[in-house]
Formats: sequence, structure tokens, C-alpha cells
Amino acid sequence: LRDASAEQRKKALKCDRFSDLVEILKAYLPSEPSALATYVVIDGAQRLLQWRGEQVLNSFLHLAELSCRKVIVIFIGEQGWDTFCSTSGTTPYEGVYFPAYTSTELRYILLQERPESAIESIYSAFLGTMLSTFTATCRNLHELRATLEPLWTQYIKPYDEAKASGAPLPEPRSLYAALNTNKNGQSSQPADTVARRERPNVHTGLTVPLSPAALALGRGEWPVPHDTVGSGAGGRLDFEIPRLTKFLLISAYMCSHNSEDVDKRLFGGQIEGHVAVRKRKDRNAGDRERE
Repeated sequence: LRDASAEQRKKALKCDRFSDLVEILKAYLPSEPSALATYVVIDGAQRLLQWRGEQVLNSFLHLAELSCRKVIVIFIGEQGWDTFCSTSGTTPYEGVYFPAYTSTELRYILLQERPESAIESIYSAFLGTMLSTFTATCRNLHELRATLEPLWTQYIKPYDEAKASGAPLPEPRSLYAALNTNKNGQSSQPADTVARRERPNVHTGLTVPLSPAALALGRGEWPVPHDTVGSGAGGRLDFEIPRLTKFLLISAYMCSHNSEDVDKRLFGGQIEGHVAVRKRKDRNAGDRERE
């Protein structure tokens, strides 16, 4: 395909179905046993769980058998393999588990991905203040990227305005203070609490997916209005917890809302019945001894 035209390559590598991928691997990978392995890396593998009606996950696991080529599939996901087992019906040959990013690691990664026009020292100070607010409740790199991009636009705006007008350039502390200030007399508080101390514009609710605050920030609204709860999370949890812990919380909630009579009926019937039968047998045994 190196000498083929762009149209020919596009037609040859057309991959609308999974069977097309298998045919491409058969056609362009060597079939010799001594050939080097080809790695297929699937990032965000948890998205495959949305296609439970299709055998996509199971097909990827058997890609080497289907293509008759030396193909190794690597899944990169945010959930443990036990989440995929019910769908795939198999277990991986080897699992590698990575701990969550630390604040230092997140800062290093995001600093390397800074906008081209951003000054490294200013962006580093921006990350320092933002991550100190967000990392306590969110360490998801994708969500932090989505949150920091519009925040950086608002953060650097006074600096760009001062630079264009020739005024003294503000320091990072002043930029963060301006970001947290509601301008033009706007307030995110209800009318009866305007006189109180204003809540900061930068809060943990901005990193909650699909929360009112996150959606408003994505639309470019600033400052983002607080909701009635005040966290910007629309009453939702503004932090992530493991999947099994969620089931534990649901179970604890259900148990705490059952009355004592319901618990006895559900869990105490067999025990009480066993005790009653045993007492009846003991009484009959005593009657036989007296006879």
C-alpha cells in the first residue's frame, strides 16, 4: 500500500465491520510463525460494555484465532477485568493494574499538554491552584482536561488584556483572584444570601460529568451559577467511588430503610421455626420418659 494512492488505500483499508478488520489483518500481516507479533491497543475499553448485544469484546479476545495471525490485543480501561468477565466469558492471560495518578503526576502530564501559546511558569501556577481544588475529588485525566481548558481561557484573559494595553502584567495570584470574582455585580447566590460571603467560582462541581456546572462551563458560561445545593453538582456525588463500593452503599441504604418487622420476616423465619420444632421434640421426649 505504500505505492498506492490515497483513494486506493482508503478503499483497501475500509473497516466498517469487524469482519473487515479480520480480512485486513489476514491480507497485510505475515503468516509465518516466526513473524513479529502485531499489537492492537484499545484505549477506553470500558466503552465496549455499551455494546452488550454484540460480541465485540469476545471477538477482540479471539482476534488472533479469527485472523490466523500473531495478534495480541491489549485493553486499557478504567474498570477492573471483573466488569468484562460476564460479557466476554473468559479471563485475560495477564492483567496489569495501575494505581491512580498522584497530584504530582497529574501536574506533570497536564503541564506537558499545555496550550502552545501558554507560558510554562504561568500555566504551572494555574495547575497548582486548580489541582489543589480538584484532585481531592477527581483524578480522572479526561475530566480534568475538559474542565481546565475553558478555565484556562478565563484565567489568562486579564493577562492578555494587560499585555495588549501595555499595563503591568498581573501575577498568578491576581489571576486566580480575578477568576474567583463575580464581575459586573453578578452573583451566583440567591437574593437572600447576596450579602453573605460569595462562594468561589472554582469548585469541585465543575469536574462532575453532566452536572449543571460542568455543562454550563462546557457551553462557555462564566461565572458558572451555583445550584441550590451549592456544590455545583446538582445534588449528585462530586467524587468517584469504586464500583463495588457503590453496591455496598445501595445495600446499606436498603437495609437501613427496612423496618425491624421486615427484617425478622425476611431473615428470622427459619431460625424461629427451627427453635420451635426443637422445643416441640424435646417436650415429646419428656412425655415418653414419664410413660
